[in-house]
Amino acid sequence: MARQHLEAAYATAPEQRATRQLLGESYALAGDVQRAAALWRTIDVSQQQLELRQWWYNHLGEEERAQWIQQAARQAAANSEDGSN
Repeated sequence: MARQHLEAAYATAPEQRATRQLLGESYALAGDVQRAAALWRTIDVSQQQLELRQWWYNHLGEEERAQWIQQAARQAAANSEDGSN
């Protein structure tokens, strides 16, 4: 349900950073690492907000979800560094 609202918000205002971050998180939590990474490439994550989210899911005992967030974040960073999209 939340993802549907986030997708609608993104369709309406794709420039909103918070929407892209949260929609990316919803994709990562569902295991859709590539879609999450694609959105996260478009936001500034210099305040380690993705690392914090990974920590949070580990803290909750949601190791698989934490791993998906980590994978998506690494993929987004790698693609940003080499200039690919």
